[in-house]
Amino acid sequence: MTAAALVPSPGEQGVLSSDADGAGARALACWDGLIALAEKADLHAVARAKGRLGREVLLPLGNWPQTRSLEQILADARAGRTTPPVDLELEEREVLAAHAGATNTEVIDGLRASRDDLAAFLDSGPDEDLALPTASPLGPLPVLTLLHAIAYQLAVCALDLEPCGATPPDDLLERGVVALVDTTGALAARQGIQGSITAIMPGSVWGFAAQDGSWRTAELPRWVGTPDGPAVQARARVILDVTSGRNLNVPGLWRDGSLVTHDTAGLARLTPVLDQVPGIPGGTALKAASRAFSGVGRILGMLPGWPL
Repeated sequence: MTAAALVPSPGEQGVLSSDADGAGARALACWDGLIALAEKADLHAVARAKGRLGREVLLPLGNWPQTRSLEQILADARAGRTTPPVDLELEEREVLAAHAGATNTEVIDGLRASRDDLAAFLDSGPDEDLALPTASPLGPLPVLTLLHAIAYQLAVCALDLEPCGATPPDDLLERGVVALVDTTGALAARQGIQGSITAIMPGSVWGFAAQDGSWRTAELPRWVGTPDGPAVQARARVILDVTSGRNLNVPGLWRDGSLVTHDTAGLARLTPVLDQVPGIPGGTALKAASRAFSGVGRILGMLPGWPL
């Protein structure tokens, strides 16, 4: 059973329809939070991701000639181009090679340039641009949905910096989960899948429901007892770690109570979302996790780490 507050109106497009200003604010807050962590971290220490140094985790997020810029995202949208962009793993390798000698200050300045581009667009860009479909690694998405989605990657990268001496605040991580929820709703709606999922976190509760090509993303009140419909209950860092493939020990999380799921059958109905999006980095690991996780890893693990 889907929570009544999540049932979408015809044509609704998640945060784009209901919370455009809030979505932009959350994305900017995640940029600010990650930049603050980067300024404190030892960027020459080894981070969590792929054995890379902290600076190597951050470099692909910056505004560089080798990365897809906000200007390019908007140009694609205005021209009606929705074909997925170039090989992002190749782009990432090119960024790391081209900027291997960058100072830590330059690495952080690259992050700040990406953040400032987004701020300038949200402050003065035409509102009609927000709803235009544009190319993404997950297929066509509205511009604002894509720009909001970056909060998920920023939150995962913030966790990756923990071994470098920087601990992200919970609100940054929860914003990342909100972005993940909305993006998953967009993918489900695009594929004509009907279903919902709610992320119950200590600081907030957010969910989406997709129906007839529309989806609603909304913050919900806290439940007493069992929630309505499919739900995942955990700290934001647990949800981020599972969906990014950083922690595949889902049975262990279940056993120690770090992760609680509700309406597993309802969660499993959304598994076609992943199957219809080819080439997701970490997809093999997510599918392996889903065998123990009854499809939850496949549902939530939609957004790969990729730069704008």
